[in-house]
Amino acid sequence: MIRDRRDQVVLGTEFGIQRSNNSAYRMVNGRPEYVKMSCDASLRRLRLDHIDLYYQHRVNPTVPIEKTVRPMAELA
Repeated sequence: MIRDRRDQVVLGTEFGIQRSNNSAYRMVNGRPEYVKMSCDASLRRLRLDHIDLYYQHRVNPTVPIEKTVRPMAELA
């Protein structure tokens, strides 16, 4: 388990692919509200309080990159 040796690892995780209850359905999501929601969900699943490297896996072409990156910077 990572949290038992958190001081020994650099943790990176990504966001950008949103799944639904239907496992066949996936969409690229770069909306600002999804950035924080995805980060919070990762932290809950991992049972940790911070992520060292958080990055966008797929760029959503319908959302300007500035609107995606701004909430990422706010997480720091």
